[in-house]
Amino acid sequence: MALSGLFYTFEIVDARFPDTFINIAFVFLGTALGTRLNGLKLNELFYFIFHGLVVSAILVIVAMTTAYVLTYAGFDFIPTFLSFAPGGIHEMVVISVAYKIDPIFVSYHHFLRIFLIVMFLPVLLSKFYKNK
Repeated sequence: MALSGLFYTFEIVDARFPDTFINIAFVFLGTALGTRLNGLKLNELFYFIFHGLVVSAILVIVAMTTAYVLTYAGFDFIPTFLSFAPGGIHEMVVISVAYKIDPIFVSYHHFLRIFLIVMFLPVLLSKFYKNK
C-alpha cells in the first residue's frame, strides 16, 4: 500500500478504476448502510434522520466555507469541498475516483479533517462539561 501511494504521488502510475468496479462499490456501501438500520422502530429512524440532517447541513456549510476560502490560496473548489465534506474516508475516495478527482489529495485532507476532529473534540467537550 505504501509503494502504491508512492507511485501515485510521484505520478509513476496513473490509473483509473473501471466504472463497473465503482458501481459495485456503491452497491456494497448502500447495502452496508441498509443493514445497520435493521431492527429500528420507525420513530427512532425519523429521530436519527432529523438529527443527521441537521448535523450534516452544518458540516456541509463548514466544508463549503472552507473550500471557498481555500480557493483564494489556489485550490480548486470541488476537490477541496469533497476533502472536507462529511462522510467516511472510503466513500470520499470512491467518489473522487468516480469524478476523476485526485484520490490522494482527497484522502489526505479528509484524514487531516478527521484527525483534527479527534484531537480537538475532547477539549471542546470538556469545556461544555465544566460549565454544567
